[in-house]
Formats: sequence, C-alpha cells, structure tokens
Amino acid sequence: MCLFKSYLYSEVELISSVSLKEKVVDLIDNKPLVKS
Repeated sequence: MCLFKSYLYSEVELISSVSLKEKVVDLIDNKPLVKS
C-alpha cells in the first residue's frame, strides 16, 4: 500500500497537475485501506 501511495504522489509531483492531485485524494478517500 505504501508503494502504491508513493507511486501516486510521485506522478502528482511529476505532472504537477491539480486535477490529478484531486483524483489521487479522491482515490485515497475512497480506499479505507490507504487511510491512516
């Protein structure tokens, strides 16, 4: 799960896209396993 999250954040940083960031946040929000 950590690797998955790291990958997503890396993509967000790489593209620097607000839309993608929102998608990632939404994705994490919908996955209780990813939530701390």
